[in-house]
Amino acid sequence: MTDTTSTELLCLAIAALLVVFSILAPAFGRLRADPKWASGNRDTGAPDTSLRVQRADRAARNIQETFPVFAALTLAIVATGLSSPLSAAGAVLYVVGRALYWPAYVFGLGPIRSLCYAAAMLGILLEFIALFTAVL
Repeated sequence: MTDTTSTELLCLAIAALLVVFSILAPAFGRLRADPKWASGNRDTGAPDTSLRVQRADRAARNIQETFPVFAALTLAIVATGLSSPLSAAGAVLYVVGRALYWPAYVFGLGPIRSLCYAAAMLGILLEFIALFTAVL
């Protein structure tokens, strides 16, 4: 295993933890708002929650949209032995962007949130470039 492979796998593990955290954070907010609803069958609409919990919920949905692409690219790169400094940089950029995205979104830092999202997407793009230039 190369250093870049280790970097990419570590980033994949950290990103997976970010997904879990992003899912659990708004769930705990809903639990605080209405424990009965949160532990029930959820046959009625979600309870009213704070603006931060609502933002955390949207941030959770957002990472669930990008994580599968990141995971697929990272696993393809590692499984084929095509790790490179560019693919490792892409993985790091994705994780840093996603780690900063959640608090930026939850605390209403719109322009910073957009930069964090762009950084994560650039990380995915770098992995695409690294994979396809190695294959072609």
